[in-house]
Amino acid sequence: MSTFSNTNGLTIKEAFDNFHTANPQVYSIFEAKAFAAIKMGKTKMSSKLILNVIRWEAFIQTTDKNSTYRINDAYTSHYARLFAEENPAHADVFNYRALRS
Repeated sequence: MSTFSNTNGLTIKEAFDNFHTANPQVYSIFEAKAFAAIKMGKTKMSSKLILNVIRWEAFIQTTDKNSTYRINDAYTSHYARLFAEENPAHADVFNYRALRS
C-alpha cells in the first residue's frame, strides 16, 4: 500500500513543516482569505476551498521542486490547524478530523 510516508520519506506533518518554512507566503494568503470570509459573516468554511482559491487566483509559485503540485492537498488540514493555533478566537471556523499520521 502506498502512503505519503512511503512515497515521500517523511510524514505529512514533517513535509508540511518543511513546506511552510520554505513558503511562508502561502499561510499569509491562507490567513487573509480566512479573515476575509469571516468578515463577510462566514462562521464555517473549508480549508480546502481556501487553498483552491489561492491556486486559482494567484497561481502561486512555491519552492517545492519535488512535487508536481504547487500546494499539496495533504497540507490542507495543517493550514487549518495552524490558523486555529494562531487565531484561537476563530478556532471553530474549520471542522477537524483526527490526523492519520
